[in-house]
Amino acid sequence: MQDDITVATKWLIEKNIADPNRICIVAAVYGGYAAAMATVKSPDLFQCAISFAGVMDLERLVNKSRHFLNKKLVR
Repeated sequence: MQDDITVATKWLIEKNIADPNRICIVAAVYGGYAAAMATVKSPDLFQCAISFAGVMDLERLVNKSRHFLNKKLVR
């Protein structure tokens, strides 16, 4: 997926659809993580990234996931 983001962004620049000096990536949840990683993988390509509710602490996610799996809904 990260490669797809990079390739698509470069295609937008090549086709003069996007200004290479003003590209920002914005996404939420998993996409928020992907947006942040896009700036790590291709820092020269993106001027900014906005991650809304992106999962950033993967270790915490794994450790806390048991609280969300196989639990009964209590009313």
